Amino acid sequence: RDTVVAALWDRDPRIAVWPLGEDGFALNPQTLEDGEDAIVLETVRAVLAT
Repeated sequence: RDTVVAALWDRDPRIAVWPLGEDGFALNPQTLEDGEDAIVLETVRAVLAT
């Protein structure tokens, strides 16, 4: 989890998430602008695939 959180923060654009539980993370979707959800989804998938 901590590796994923760091990898998302180190990307451009940064994706700020916080640790949740022992192996999860969360983000606040209220801060996303139109279309950014697709960027977040693509980036999270890429990070999790590595």
